[in-house]
Amino acid sequence: MTVAAKLRARLRVAGAWMNAHYLRIDPRTAGLYRIVLGALLAADCLRHAFYTRLFYSNDGVLSNHWHLYKPDGSYNFSLFHAFSTPAEVYVAFGLALLAHLCLMIGWHARLAAFLSLLVVTSLDNRLVMVENGGYVVVNLDTSYKITDSITVFGVLNNAFNERYDTYGAFADFTGLPFPLVPGGAIGPTRTASPGTPIAGYGGVKVTF
Repeated sequence: MTVAAKLRARLRVAGAWMNAHYLRIDPRTAGLYRIVLGALLAADCLRHAFYTRLFYSNDGVLSNHWHLYKPDGSYNFSLFHAFSTPAEVYVAFGLALLAHLCLMIGWHARLAAFLSLLVVTSLDNRLVMVENGGYVVVNLDTSYKITDSITVFGVLNNAFNERYDTYGAFADFTGLPFPLVPGGAIGPTRTASPGTPIAGYGGVKVTF
């Protein structure tokens, strides 16, 4: 047997072992998982629908037009961009809830699972304000005690000059004569308080 044939045989054995131990699931367990997942997705959908007007419609703080023409990031795909008024968004939430319920009861489960994934992704990408990957600010400080009463020290704040905001807000200028964004909707005016950039200082501390 050649080396290649031995390798293929070992890969087949390894694949059979993986399939037997990790790639199979009892149908009852899979069914229970599908029911629980569908119920959680349906409940989460209803929870988000409660904030339809504020967060998901053009009457709220982040209109479709503002999000599309002034995006906060790349790849902001969302099916909810096709729904503007609160009534339209309620229809979208109704369709999303239907997909989750179909997943829960197992009706066309594979299609329902794909649609549920599409809905959850669209829901998250529509409300990008709550997405925050976080930031890390590194502050360094050191000191050296020359004598019992004299100490030299140095401090470097935001050593890697991380850009971040410590505070943000929306201002509603509806009805005021501000320029309109494409589509005729007034976009929210956003304010942010930037964090302190890189800064360092040092000194000598003398105690008596």
